[in-house]
Amino acid sequence: MSADPPAVRWSQVACLALLHGSIGLSWIVYALYLPQLLGSLGLAAGLAVTLLAIENLLAIFLEPLFGFLSDQSFRRSGTRLPFIVAGVLLAATLFIATPLAVLTPIAKTDAGRAMFLALVVVWAIAMTVFRTPALALLGRYSTAPNLPRAASILTLIGGGVAALRPGAREFMLTLGPVICFGIGSLVLLLACGAVWFIDRATPAAEAPARALPASLIGPLVTLAAAGAGMSLATFAIFGKLLPTVLRRLPPDWPGPERLMAVAFIFFALAALAAGLIASRFGNERTMLIGAGLTAALVAALAWFIHSTASALLGALALLAAFSLVANGVFPLALGRVPGGRGGLGLGFYFGGLAAVSSLAATRFAAPLSIWEASVLALIGLVVVATAVWAGTRPPRRKTSAKADRISVG
Repeated sequence: MSADPPAVRWSQVACLALLHGSIGLSWIVYALYLPQLLGSLGLAAGLAVTLLAIENLLAIFLEPLFGFLSDQSFRRSGTRLPFIVAGVLLAATLFIATPLAVLTPIAKTDAGRAMFLALVVVWAIAMTVFRTPALALLGRYSTAPNLPRAASILTLIGGGVAALRPGAREFMLTLGPVICFGIGSLVLLLACGAVWFIDRATPAAEAPARALPASLIGPLVTLAAAGAGMSLATFAIFGKLLPTVLRRLPPDWPGPERLMAVAFIFFALAALAAGLIASRFGNERTMLIGAGLTAALVAALAWFIHSTASALLGALALLAAFSLVANGVFPLALGRVPGGRGGLGLGFYFGGLAAVSSLAATRFAAPLSIWEASVLALIGLVVVATAVWAGTRPPRRKTSAKADRISVG
């Protein structure tokens, strides 16, 4: 008699978390250096915002597409590795080619500029080839009740990498684009190698069902809505609200960028506790409670900033509450669709995320007041909570025999 599979395959989760972190590192380096690279070609640095918006618009459709195709691969051959390995190899090659393209003799010609713009857009497409298929592996590495615990490792690494943007920005700029892009490519390849090696050693799962039930449309819509709400809430909290609060601290405190790095690290560590809580009390219930607590703290934070101590305590409480929401999104996407459809579920979540990211980067680029940032955060949290709640309602019973025959056919 075979032994039961472990609740969480921690070695596999750790390798997947490294790949998740390497994706975040690549985007940080890209966003940091893109204005500089454009400027060296004689293009406006502001074009970087437009490019990022275009890349997010493409991701709206490409994330679900590659998630669906990786599901097809999983059903045929029991693995998603072809998409992951091919996507990483292409993305890593294009990534290191990006700063090198600026050094070519034709770089500053019209043809060279067009080729560079095409290069960065194709790189962004390559990143969508493997992100969703890779993160869908989380469903193979954990039982359903323990998905939040497993996801907390990804949130931990992702938050730690995110801290590099405010905390190590100046250091990364001193390294230069070739070194930074080279490090990003190397880390991406090493993390992919680790996932490839350890996933091949993981026992194969049972073959999932091949049919795509009509009832899947509702869950996919709620996942897209959850992604849109998370994008808006994250943008408002980390991009606008917390920086505004930190800038009002006494001048003898560390600068806002260092404090934002600390905030990301605290948020990442809080996810470990969030994973334990969600595994104990249920992921969707924990997300709803976290969304309510976060909304209350967002609404009250504007009143805390008149006192240094209360502002800091309010910010820490806000980060801890929001971690209950953010850590649950991957388990939500994997748990809301049938087995073997994890790529499609995550793809719709990331599609919703990309849609609002594209809008936020252009529409809300200017500084916002603490009240405006709070309103955006509250809207995002309401959308997330509604999407989570909508998926918890039991489906309506079909009353006719004809409907019953259709539902099982």
